[in-house]
Amino acid sequence: VWSASTRTLIQEIRKKFGDDAIVRGSEVAQTQRIRIPTGIFALDAAVGGGIPKGRVTLVTGGFSATKTSICLKIAAEAQKRCRYCMGLFKYEVLNEEGDIKIIRPCKCGESIPNMVIYADVEGTVDFYDYAPKLGFDPRIALVTQPDYAEQGIDVIDALVRSGDADLVIVDSIAALVPTTEIEKSAEKWQQGLGARLINKFCRKLSSGLNSLGARNMQKPAVVFINQERMMIGIMYGDPTVIPFGKGQEFTASLWIVLKAGKPIRMDERGRRLEQKGEVVGQTISWKVKKNKVSPGQGKTGLFDFITLTSKKLRIKTGDVDNREQILGYAKVLGVVEVSGGAHYSYQGTKGHGERKFIYALRKARKWNQFKRDVTRLIQAQNLAYGGNEEE
Repeated sequence: VWSASTRTLIQEIRKKFGDDAIVRGSEVAQTQRIRIPTGIFALDAAVGGGIPKGRVTLVTGGFSATKTSICLKIAAEAQKRCRYCMGLFKYEVLNEEGDIKIIRPCKCGESIPNMVIYADVEGTVDFYDYAPKLGFDPRIALVTQPDYAEQGIDVIDALVRSGDADLVIVDSIAALVPTTEIEKSAEKWQQGLGARLINKFCRKLSSGLNSLGARNMQKPAVVFINQERMMIGIMYGDPTVIPFGKGQEFTASLWIVLKAGKPIRMDERGRRLEQKGEVVGQTISWKVKKNKVSPGQGKTGLFDFITLTSKKLRIKTGDVDNREQILGYAKVLGVVEVSGGAHYSYQGTKGHGERKFIYALRKARKWNQFKRDVTRLIQAQNLAYGGNEEE
């Protein structure tokens, strides 16, 4: 395809700047297929199978929108997978030093879990009780709680450039405090100080990711958590804004907005109630505000996040019910036959109503096959899903 002079120029560039200075586009494309699932089926389908490695993902939302919880679930999903092939494997953590015993290896045979770095800037994450309930194991993760913003930025930059990290979560951008703000009186206002610092952080981060090489399959996924604030005097349009400038919005390849909805109430039999009953969770709405990694920008959805553990109700903290989401995709894609508005059928298994049909599939041990069929059709029809079918 290329002329002799172009080939000579490529060789000279690689000799001077390294082999990864200029590569084929197809080689870069292979590194961009790798995803870490969020555990929310509809959201994963909207963003190409999960958050992308080698890119920055921005997760924002208001108060109690499960931003930290969802990121801990993403970290838990990363820990289930091998850092080389991203395949699921089963292991047991033996001690506090993080030694593991392989029970069922992954496809590539390496069976080394993704290294998760959690920057707990706010200092509010409960790694002792709450995080393990979401599936996150702090014994095989690294945690940093920086004293000031510059320290946190330098630590994260060093970890990214090392190439050893696979997932870096910053919780949160709004809590990063510059040294100037610490040293000077609280009465003195530093206009744009935080925004300038975060803009510099974003530039260093982009440089750090690029320094790992265009063909590197082990680039880390970086997740920024940020809060939503309200602008004063806005009468029209969206009054919400995220702290510390626009740099993070431009740097992020994926921007997910979360919003808290109605509480989930259940009676003793596990039936959903509108008013009475015990609060066991919360309905969360999500929106893909920016998406440069798949054709899913602007998509929205809902999911139920469970916050209470109850053996009687058969629920536990951190549960996300994906069954109705999967069934919704199945109806759109024609995987399931629907008649009379509420009669469902799949490979001879029938049910009246969504819940009874899902129960019938699970009882007939066809649910996993049903989910795989839905996933394959989403991939075949280019509906932006690149998830792992082993789940």
